Amino acid sequence: MTMHATISALTEAVRDPSLAVPAGFDANRLGVYRRLVLNNLLSIFSANFPVAKRTLAGDFNDLVARFLRDHAATTPLFPELPQELIAFVLAHPDPRRPFLAELLHYEWIELKLKLLDDASHSPPPAGFLKLHPAAEPLAYHFPVERISRAFQPEAPGTQPTFLLAYRDARGRVQFHLLEVAAYLLLAQLMAQGAQTEAALVDTVLRQLGLSFEQAGAEARGTLVHFIGLGVVVAG
Repeated sequence: MTMHATISALTEAVRDPSLAVPAGFDANRLGVYRRLVLNNLLSIFSANFPVAKRTLAGDFNDLVARFLRDHAATTPLFPELPQELIAFVLAHPDPRRPFLAELLHYEWIELKLKLLDDASHSPPPAGFLKLHPAAEPLAYHFPVERISRAFQPEAPGTQPTFLLAYRDARGRVQFHLLEVAAYLLLAQLMAQGAQTEAALVDTVLRQLGLSFEQAGAEARGTLVHFIGLGVVVAG
């Protein structure tokens, strides 16, 4: 057996405990490797997905074990592994928990914003608005902010759940429920970049089928609120 084949056989055996011990390897030592690798992943995912861990209870360990066995990760970086777990769940959905991928994404956003380096952030041109890089509007089919061990919805809500995630001045990640108009204002800024207030409000009101007379003042007031939070930056 070539060196490459030997390493490959050992790697597969570490990831999948159902496989036989490769020839020439000690079973006890292999068992130690298996426990170390799995426990490291459990530690990473437990820290990043505490709500999912509590919600799934014992099934959380089974999920991580299946991830280790079946998923070919594309990154060696620990902070990027949560995205790999989300990709795995999307590719292998659990019919008992159709909310799981969205719940994992909701929890991952907190890590993403905590680690974000926005040192190079610059304000938009004068007269324009832009979304702060440490802020993100979110839309989910499930009410992810309410999911727990006691509440595990079997079907999406009748209306989408709109949320704002942002890092405040103290570096803490905050989540707030949004009305559809507020979500659209932020989503438009995220998708299109810096815009004037007039263009932004006009676009969103047209999406909602409203006139400026009907809702323009409210939309502008919402933007003032977001500017106060630091979520929207004015040039």
